[in-house]
Amino acid sequence: MAFTQPCLVERYTEAMIRPKFDALVLALLIATVVALSGCASTPLFDVDRTPSWSTTDGGNTFLGKLVSKAAPADSSLSGFRVLDRGQSALQARLSLSEAAELTIDAQYFIWNDDASGQILATSLIRAAKRGVRIRLLIDDFYLDGRDDRIALMNAHPLIEIRVFNPSRQRATSFGRALGFLANFGRLNHRMHNKLYLVDGSVGIAGGRNVGDEYFGADDEFNMRDRGVLAAGPVVTALAASFDHYWNSQWAVPFAAVTDSQPSASEAEHAMDAAADFAKSLEDFPYRVEFNKEMVRAPITDLLGSLVWARAEVFYDSLGGGNNSAAPDFTTVARSLRHVLKGTREELLIQSPYLILRDVGIEAISRATAKGVRVSIMTNSMASTDMVSAQAWYANRRPQILSSGARVFELRPDAEMRSDYSRRSNEGVVPLALHAKSIVADRKLLYIGTFNLDQRSASINSEIALVIHSEILASQVAESFFRDVLPANSWEAVLSLHGRVNWIEERKSGRIIHDAAPLVSPGRQVEAALMSILPIESQL
Repeated sequence: MAFTQPCLVERYTEAMIRPKFDALVLALLIATVVALSGCASTPLFDVDRTPSWSTTDGGNTFLGKLVSKAAPADSSLSGFRVLDRGQSALQARLSLSEAAELTIDAQYFIWNDDASGQILATSLIRAAKRGVRIRLLIDDFYLDGRDDRIALMNAHPLIEIRVFNPSRQRATSFGRALGFLANFGRLNHRMHNKLYLVDGSVGIAGGRNVGDEYFGADDEFNMRDRGVLAAGPVVTALAASFDHYWNSQWAVPFAAVTDSQPSASEAEHAMDAAADFAKSLEDFPYRVEFNKEMVRAPITDLLGSLVWARAEVFYDSLGGGNNSAAPDFTTVARSLRHVLKGTREELLIQSPYLILRDVGIEAISRATAKGVRVSIMTNSMASTDMVSAQAWYANRRPQILSSGARVFELRPDAEMRSDYSRRSNEGVVPLALHAKSIVADRKLLYIGTFNLDQRSASINSEIALVIHSEILASQVAESFFRDVLPANSWEAVLSLHGRVNWIEERKSGRIIHDAAPLVSPGRQVEAALMSILPIESQL
C-alpha cells in the first residue's frame, strides 16, 4: 500500500516526533556547552550509601528450582529465550514479579509514568508487600517532575530506589537545564543499561525500556524491539553488573536528592490507588493478570523451553571503590569490535541509530573486502524517534553504502507492524526500530543496549550479552530477514551518480525514490538543520 496523500504522510512522520526530549533544543544545548564544559569523571553527591548485594540463595525458590530442573548436565551453560514481541516481553516481567520470593533488581534508562510503567510498578509493590526486597535503579535524565510519585513508592520499607547521576537542580525543568549546562561534563554520562533480575535465578536483558511504546501498547507509535530472558550462570554475571552500578558513587539514594518525604499512610494510600489503576485499565491492549498462582504454568513452560548455550556479559565500568579507578565507558564497544573482527561470512546488524565514524566504516570495508556479507537495518527518516541522529546518519550514509554493506531502513507503515504495535481508531499505529542486536556467521548473537553511535561507544554506560548459539543466532537471523522484506523496509542504494536512492517494491513493480520516502516538509527542514550542527560526537 502506497501512502502518498499529504494527510497520511503527516500521520506517519509527525506521529514519530514524540520523542522523550526536543531534539532541536538538545542539539542547540549540546552545541553551546561542548566547548565550554570540562570532562568531570565523578558525581558530586557525597552521601551515605549502604551497600547491598544480589541474593545467592535463589536455588530454593520456585524460579530457582525450575531453572535447576531445566538445566543441562553442563553447568557452564546458560538458558535463553528471545523476546521479540512487546506483549510477551511485558508478560514475562509481570510473571517473574508475581513469582518472586526473595529479590527483584531492576535497572533502566527510562521508566515511563504511563500504563506499562504503572503496571510494572504495581507488580513491584505487590512483591514488596509479600516480603520481596526491591532495588530499583533508574537514570535521572527523564525523571523531571516525578519526584513526589517516586518518593511515595520509595517510602515502602522493602523498596529502595536510587537514581543514576542525578542533577542537583531538579525542582523545575528550567533548573534542570541550567544544571545540565553547568555540569555538562558529568551529566552528559547517562546509564543506558536495562536489566530485570528476579531471585538471582532468572533475568531479562536487551533493548527495552519500560514504557508503552516498548511493549507495543502506545496509541501513537511503537518500537520494534528485542530482548532475551536468561537463566543459569549468566544471571550471576548480570547480577554482578547490577551490584557494580548499585553500589557505585554514581547511584544516589533517592531520598538524598528530593525534599519529598511522604508519610507512611500517604505512601500506603498511593500504592493502593496505583494498584487499583493498573487493574482497571480498559484501554490497555493486553490482558493484565496480577495473580501469583496463574503465572506458575506459563513460567514453567517458558523456562522449560530455553535454549542452553555458552555466554558472556560485558558492561562498562564505573570505576573502583572510593574512586580508586576511573570510569571506562568503552568496555562494551571493545567487546563489539572483537565480535566484528571474528566474523568470517555474514554479519547482520540491527541498530536504531547508525552514526559511524571513519574507523567504523573502514572496519566494514575490510570485512566486505574479505568476503563477509554485511547487512544493516536501521530507522528511516520517516520512522525514527530522533531526527538529529538520523540526520547525521544521512551525512555518513553514502560512505556506509560505499563500504559494501547493504542498508535497509524500516518503513513506519511496515506490513509487520501489526505484530509489534497496537491498533488505534485509525488502524495499526506506526512503527520505529529500537532493537539492538548482531548476528555473526549464524553462530553468535550479540544483544543488549548498545547502539552503533557515539554515545554508546564512549559516553553512556552500556551492557551486552554474547551468546554462542547457532539456534538463537538463526532465530534472530530469520527475524532480521523478515524485517528487511520489501513490505517492511526500504533498501538504500547508491545511484550511478553517487546519490542515495531508496528502493520500494510494489505489486505493480519497483519504484526508485530519489528522496527519503514518507517524510513531511517539516521533518525535512528539521533534519537539514540538524545535519549542519556540530553535534555528531554527542549522538
